[in-house]
Amino acid sequence: MHILYDVIPNAGITQDITITRSIRTRAIRAGLVKCGTLDGDVTLSILDGSTTLASDTITAAEINNLGTYSHGFFRFNIEAMLGVTGGTKEYQLKIVYDGTESETNYIGWKRAYEDSLVLVYGSNQTDGVPISDSYSPYEIEIYRWR
Repeated sequence: MHILYDVIPNAGITQDITITRSIRTRAIRAGLVKCGTLDGDVTLSILDGSTTLASDTITAAEINNLGTYSHGFFRFNIEAMLGVTGGTKEYQLKIVYDGTESETNYIGWKRAYEDSLVLVYGSNQTDGVPISDSYSPYEIEIYRWR
């Protein structure tokens, strides 16, 4: 079994999300893979175009407390009102790592499923959208207030 992920660069990675009704988020969990010791923080933001609606940061100290290697869902406490007026509305999630990346110390955003048959290398997105059905979106869980 292989875990598919993309290493998060300083410029960040974006994932488009489409909602069909207005919601108020209370947290977002991102599926991340961490290897080695990180020297920077990880920030997740909700964007509406170029406007940042809300963001939260997990510090390097918090992530490094998990050990040398870990993968799973990391919680970002993000409260934002995501509105829809008829139809659907698209937002973007952007995750940024502000530390130094190396072959032994990095953090990546996992794809939505583990695939034991297809290994993916190289560029696999155009404007945050997978270029084919062989690529799944990044792992996210959005929690909302009721």
